[in-house]
Amino acid sequence: MDIEKILESINSNEKLGNSFSQSVYLIDKDKILKMYNNLDKGKNELDYLNYFNGNLNVPVVLDSGMYDNRFYIIMDYVEGENYTDEEEFVLENDMYKKIGSLLGSMHNLDPLKEDTWKSYMLYRVERNYEFLKSKNIDLDIDSCYEYLKNVISTLSYESHPMHADFRMGNLILGKDPYLIDLESVKSGDPVFDFVKLYRIFSKDKFSLFKEGYESVRKLDSDFLDKLHFYNLYDSFTTMGWCIEVNRYESDFYNFNKKFFKEEMNYLCEKGVIQKERSMDSSSLKK
Repeated sequence: MDIEKILESINSNEKLGNSFSQSVYLIDKDKILKMYNNLDKGKNELDYLNYFNGNLNVPVVLDSGMYDNRFYIIMDYVEGENYTDEEEFVLENDMYKKIGSLLGSMHNLDPLKEDTWKSYMLYRVERNYEFLKSKNIDLDIDSCYEYLKNVISTLSYESHPMHADFRMGNLILGKDPYLIDLESVKSGDPVFDFVKLYRIFSKDKFSLFKEGYESVRKLDSDFLDKLHFYNLYDSFTTMGWCIEVNRYESDFYNFNKKFFKEEMNYLCEKGVIQKERSMDSSSLKK
């Protein structure tokens, strides 16, 4: 495909989205062009699109390459509905099961790349701890920081591909669900992929989602404990990220702050973390 001619023909009405790492365009009404700001993310998405093709419902790659110092992928356009996490939506019960089955099928695949999940988590915890400490936040950041580091150091799991951003915005829902935006896929702990939908699905809908998942892959006995841990980890690191990109006290920051408080209260009730004595002084029980 002539990428230069394609870019020349694109107008602003064909731009579907823009993010920190990519721009997305609809071309010829049946293809998607993604232009990446980060070469590694673009190549990672290409690797996993090719790996998942034939195993999962993902777009088919039509072309890829470099243009004007940016990596690009052209893939087929998938018809269906796409929702943001903030939208209210009503799905048929069977669709929740199909979404779960899709995730379970991905987690059944062998790892494609080296597993660096634990070192990646530690890096994110350390980095975002510094951003969180830079603000006068009335939250027990220190105890959470110590707790997350301790759990990560002893964390065990069977490594499989994980999407790392499995949410409604990265699903296209037609007759069957399709998985998109694979730039962050990595080898790691499958339980992390449950966090985003756990936050927005009702208890009944989450049960249907899990039922679909377990139709292809069984959940481990420590699933619920890990889910609480990852919900805390994700809220902690995302709040730090919001500070880094000047979104402190944004709706997204406060959305994650809500889950941070819930999970810290959960740990206090279990006796894992002591009740906060002051803004910056709490301790993890030995």
